[in-house]
Amino acid sequence: MTDLAKTWAWSSVLAHQGADPWINTYEAQVRMQVVTGVHDEYNLAYSRLRYWFQDIMHDAVLIDHADPRLPAWRSAGMLCVEFPVAPVDQVIGLMLMSKLTAMTEGRVIIQEVTVSSPADEYVAYHCDKDDNLHWFEEAGWWRDSGPNHVMDTKPARGSSKVISIQRGQTWKDHDLEWASTTSEQRGNVSVLPNRDRDA
Repeated sequence: MTDLAKTWAWSSVLAHQGADPWINTYEAQVRMQVVTGVHDEYNLAYSRLRYWFQDIMHDAVLIDHADPRLPAWRSAGMLCVEFPVAPVDQVIGLMLMSKLTAMTEGRVIIQEVTVSSPADEYVAYHCDKDDNLHWFEEAGWWRDSGPNHVMDTKPARGSSKVISIQRGQTWKDHDLEWASTTSEQRGNVSVLPNRDRDA
């Protein structure tokens, strides 16, 4: 097993109800442990994490799914990451812990996520893998292993409480799905593929 840490930085439009939206810059340090012995699986897990920050979070609108302005943002063609509550920094950290864990599917264990931004005076919020994830313990896109980020406002059948995920793109759409047969290639985890952002 190999312990790693990576810091991602990005900017998003932060939309809080009752306030004007603004562009906020974030930093998230992710501590992780590589548990797969298959080199290609680590590379793919890392590429999924990078895709999430560079292609989903960057330039997205972070918004409470109950915000009445959500349809306007969508109709403007903006990528909206929909939260079950207001997306303050601590909530973003909890979401990332849940989502990144789901995306790596046991090949890489997400140990800790630390989020900070000027919106909260650069206070760093730490979320450990053993912490209670509150809203993100419930079913939703944040528990789905794919690149989904949109809430389905319709209740799941037989329940008025459970939030179901909206089916959309899959990792196959981005050439980031696991190989159908596990490779026997093993080795160091230091070589990463050079995937273009627009791939």
